[in-house]
Amino acid sequence: MKADKTAVSDDCRDRISERISVFLSISAAAMAAFAVVLPSGYSIGALFLLIGSVFGLIRSGVPHIDRTAWGVVFAMSAYSTYWITHAALHGADPSAFDQTSRLLLAVPVLLATAMYGLRWVFIWIGIALGGVSTGVIGLYETYVESARRASGGVGPEHFGNLSIFFASLSIVGLAWMSETRQPIRYQVIPILGILGGFAGSLASGTRASWIALLVLLVLITFALLRLRLRRMLLVMAVAILVGSSALATTMDHSSFVTRLQGAAEDISHFYTDGARAGSMSKRFDVWKGSLRLFKEKPLFGWGDRGYQEEMNSLAESGYITKGAARLNHSHNDWLNASSKRGILGLTILAALYFFPIWLYLRFFRSEQSPSDRIISLGGLVASTNFLVYGLAHHALGSNNGVMNFAFWTAVFCGYITNAKRYNELSESCNQISHEPQRISRS
Repeated sequence: MKADKTAVSDDCRDRISERISVFLSISAAAMAAFAVVLPSGYSIGALFLLIGSVFGLIRSGVPHIDRTAWGVVFAMSAYSTYWITHAALHGADPSAFDQTSRLLLAVPVLLATAMYGLRWVFIWIGIALGGVSTGVIGLYETYVESARRASGGVGPEHFGNLSIFFASLSIVGLAWMSETRQPIRYQVIPILGILGGFAGSLASGTRASWIALLVLLVLITFALLRLRLRRMLLVMAVAILVGSSALATTMDHSSFVTRLQGAAEDISHFYTDGARAGSMSKRFDVWKGSLRLFKEKPLFGWGDRGYQEEMNSLAESGYITKGAARLNHSHNDWLNASSKRGILGLTILAALYFFPIWLYLRFFRSEQSPSDRIISLGGLVASTNFLVYGLAHHALGSNNGVMNFAFWTAVFCGYITNAKRYNELSESCNQISHEPQRISRS
């Protein structure tokens, strides 16, 4: 009778764990699906992720995770703590406290997903719906509202980044669905997400996101070749070719051409006659000023207010233009961190990117199931997207940027940690089950 009660109790616990896993998965899907559909839509799924994670951790406690995963937790916590402390000491704007705290709030999500795992069919569909929504909103704003650049309520730069983010992850999601032999009706959804994300990016006119896309396509191509998914690579190439042709014939791509020509002209003028009226010229100018500020105060940086005051001084002296001085960030995450937070801030930012990428690469290169390795590729794509985009813009300098980076990093790192724990337990069980047989043979 006691054994029966124990079995019922274990079955009940397993059912609760299953429901928590499904709840976390649907919340992650909603984080993508509603990202640009509703005002601060990315926060809705993130909030439910946090609530579900806290409940799960209260129920089961903190899971055992490896040192690299703890490195991700440390980097997230260090980033939030140092940025908040530094902002408080330098009298920064209250938004500085709010934005950076998102990384700290993502820590429970990483731990909970490491404990309970995720159902990726929900998440890939949610990501694809996010890509579709960027395309629909981008086309609506440019064609119906006649906007010069689509913004989706988050600004054209970040809208373009999210469009490429969802499009690239939809390619990975298509590979996962193909590998796990999901129904055809499910595999169509990521294809729509790819096309929608491309359309949203073109409508936004965000050049930094186009650079990120080129890097991500190369990364995905090499990864699919390594996984020997050549058929999937062919499907991806055909989908991109057909989709690009369709977009080229249906969309007014004059803004795309204009943006590229404008960038080329800005760069040419900057290095010939010193004209600095264009956005690219301002960017080069602000990089120049930020680098000088870092050299003058390399250890702890100037802080947000000090940075702005010193940039204004550089403009008054003629070192940079007043247009560049009016920008409140360096248009580069690395220069922004170094000039405002110093070497320590730069080191923490490097750890914030390095630890997740190292975790993804280690898992991808290990002998794991192809479907799990594809998920690690998704994490690598997510981190690389923000890393490359952050070279030409302040990727972590807005609520949507830091929220999406923090919570998607938590989702991917948490799941991979869960998969590693499961694989290690399976190997241990196999060794134990084989041990008597090995002894009897000897």
